[in-house]
Amino acid sequence: MNLFNKILYMLGLAVVALLAVFLFINGALTDESRDEEDPESRIRLLTRAGDVYSFNDRTDYEMGKAYFDLGLRSLSQGRESTRHFQAAIRSLRRSLELDPFSPFSHFHLAQSLFYAGAASSEEFKLSAELAGRNSQIFFEVGKIFLSRWKDLGDREKDFTTGILRTVLAQWDQEKLQALLSTWDLNVRDYDVVDRLLPDEPGVYRAYARFLGERTLSLERRQQAIAKAEYLEFGKAKAEYDAGENALFYYRAADSAGHFQTCLEWLGNIRFIQDITGQRLIDPDDYMNLKKSVHLNLAKARIEQGSSLKDVETDLESYLEIENRPAAVGELESYLLERGLAFKNPEKHLDDLETLEFQLRLYFHQSRYGEIIRIGRIFVQNVIVVPPEKRDAYLRILCLLGDAQQKVDFLYDAGDFYKKALDIDPGNLEVLIKIRQNYGRLNNDQMAKEIQDRIIHIVSPKSVSTGVSVIPKGANFEQFLIFEGHDVALDLRFKEAPTDPFPLIVVVFNNRVIWDDYLRGQVLPLSLKTRVGRNRMNIVAVNRPVELVGVDIR
Repeated sequence: MNLFNKILYMLGLAVVALLAVFLFINGALTDESRDEEDPESRIRLLTRAGDVYSFNDRTDYEMGKAYFDLGLRSLSQGRESTRHFQAAIRSLRRSLELDPFSPFSHFHLAQSLFYAGAASSEEFKLSAELAGRNSQIFFEVGKIFLSRWKDLGDREKDFTTGILRTVLAQWDQEKLQALLSTWDLNVRDYDVVDRLLPDEPGVYRAYARFLGERTLSLERRQQAIAKAEYLEFGKAKAEYDAGENALFYYRAADSAGHFQTCLEWLGNIRFIQDITGQRLIDPDDYMNLKKSVHLNLAKARIEQGSSLKDVETDLESYLEIENRPAAVGELESYLLERGLAFKNPEKHLDDLETLEFQLRLYFHQSRYGEIIRIGRIFVQNVIVVPPEKRDAYLRILCLLGDAQQKVDFLYDAGDFYKKALDIDPGNLEVLIKIRQNYGRLNNDQMAKEIQDRIIHIVSPKSVSTGVSVIPKGANFEQFLIFEGHDVALDLRFKEAPTDPFPLIVVVFNNRVIWDDYLRGQVLPLSLKTRVGRNRMNIVAVNRPVELVGVDIR
């Protein structure tokens, strides 16, 4: 290498080193500006950075943001504000000359153009198109377009709908609330929301809550909840199918997890469609799915080594719904194969819990003769019942009485019911069975005596709740004890202001029976009750209410 080439090489190294120094100083000053809250301080730092090196798109981008913030701060000053926005536009355009594919520079340029009174829709669209899956830019662009919805063309509306559905599909509560507030202020067209919302139950429930809290369309609110329940039913079916598939391939633990999730989805459904008049979910399909998932959840747990006692709750839920003797017989065969039931239960009278469950299976299959035969053997044996087995012993006595009553052995049935009552004198179900037994025997005097005992157990005609304030959005729970008849009751409230009327929801035994505005102090309701404890929940949606009491008619 000759001397001239060496000099050129050394000069090149010096230029590169100097450029590296300039780049470092520029980057350091640009980074330092981001820590400054005051826009003017940021501009001074960025000006120095630009003086050192003027080809960093990030420096121009930060300069544009700083001038934009100055413009927002001086909005009331007219020309001064416009001057700052124009400076922001120049800086951001310089940034885009160096990096034309930056979605953030396009977004802030669009904002600056918008506040400067210039066209900005294309820049907003370009920023969103370049953003890929950046949900924050999608959200910001979508919110701005939504605020200008009435001025948008059809293509811009379709574009806005698409990016907002992408944002909402990620289920961010804060973003959904912000978008709904923007919609409420600038659009309030319910069909627009229908276009925006993705098929996610949580999104529809949040939308319904928003409508309720702001006392907007009651009909749309109810439809949104009904849609959420329909989507939840779909998710429940998908989980059930996954559970069945896992059980088929002997993955019992995975199967149980899917079945449990299925039950959780089903538990959200309160059948508000009964109020809206829709039929999105077929009640028979719902009950069949619920029945099947309880049965298969029990089987999945049995395959993992669970005992009959471990799965009894699920099997009880199954038997409450299943009314086909052949299906119950299949369950009995399955339990016999797994060693959880006895071929000759009368030989295992010491296992009261298994005996009680098998007698229940017999009863569901109308095998009353076998129950009576086992009952005769049962009463001939001296059985010591430990305290923890008393409930099972009581249920056995009731089943023996029920079987005797089915074949009209009324006196024998009464004897078993009396023995059960000796164990638990306040058991409402047993008292009702004895009252019915005395009624069939035409023993009106004893039937009346039993009825008098029942009256002291069931909820009184008037239940005082004091003055129970139910805050907005809160849930008040009250348990009532009934005999299982249809009843009418009145909910009594303290008089509330009427602007707006209180919107309340009443759920009885997990079924919505009222979802409307309270326009007086008394809300009359008709209920189908079950024997024993019945749960009533009252939710104040849009404002607090004060519940005074419950009158049963």
